[in-house]
Amino acid sequence: MQTNIGNSLADGRFNMEGMGLMKQAFGEWEGGYSDLNKMATLVAFLCSEDAEMINGATVTADGGMTAN
Repeated sequence: MQTNIGNSLADGRFNMEGMGLMKQAFGEWEGGYSDLNKMATLVAFLCSEDAEMINGATVTADGGMTAN
């Protein structure tokens, strides 16, 4: 799967100042970053019969970054 995420990091479109402000306001994120395999596992589950009761929901997969 190709995305433009790597390109935006390389050409300076990623706002490092904004990231610094976010860390200052909310502290360091301890959740860690994900990888393609973890996201694929989530997608496979959501497409399976085991997830038949999940309908019209937003699944946040951010390692707990937005948890209250």
